[in-house]
Amino acid sequence: MNSNAGGITNSSTYYSSTASYATTTADTSNTLYVVGVTSAATTTLKRDTSVTIAGGTVTATSFVGSLTGNADTATSATSATSATSATSATNSTNVYVTKTNPTSGTTYYLPWATGQGSANYGLNANDGLRYNSLEGTTSAAGYGRLILGNATATGTAANKTGWLRIYGDTAYYMDIKGGSVTANRTVYLPTLTATGYLLGKSSTSAIGASNQLVYFSAAGVATGGAKFTSGTGTPSGGSSGDIYIQYSA
Repeated sequence: MNSNAGGITNSSTYYSSTASYATTTADTSNTLYVVGVTSAATTTLKRDTSVTIAGGTVTATSFVGSLTGNADTATSATSATSATSATSATNSTNVYVTKTNPTSGTTYYLPWATGQGSANYGLNANDGLRYNSLEGTTSAAGYGRLILGNATATGTAANKTGWLRIYGDTAYYMDIKGGSVTANRTVYLPTLTATGYLLGKSSTSAIGASNQLVYFSAAGVATGGAKFTSGTGTPSGGSSGDIYIQYSA
């Protein structure tokens, strides 16, 4: 049966060589499908059910090409350009951080960047810098442990010895380095009310000046001998690896 729309027939193919326009009706509540032709069949209208429009929202599985405008939200983005309004570009230079207090010992790999200036850098992480944390309770002590290096021995591939570098008030620094211990060691810092310095012995002779590095021997920290001294004098005797505290009187 023919309609009187200028050659449009009531069939599965909707095409007219003479019709110049079609009457449309506004509809923002129903789902609309994109209708078009293919390069192989330019005279036959087809609809694509994978792309829909409903109430101003276009839904599709992906998009290829450039877009112009600002996005309110985005799950991920390769880059973001700051807008004139600071509030619309707040997260272009920030990342979301989740607070966590683990109830069992948990190790986190700390991210770091390869540059220090204000620029775009990729975040990196490896097993040479880690943070281990446990949330304390009323009956158990918690901790926050910074781990430098790894458990791979020197002379083996991928080994990392833990070093802590501290700069002083000049252009020079001090390195605190883990020694060749034969078992796990825990060093407790003493509680002193006076200003003190950690001093170390690398031999059985008297220790040096108060700015000398702390030295740990393979035998660990000795427990015998005088470990505290006041004034400017330096203790003598003891064994290699002894730790002394020198503090002002």
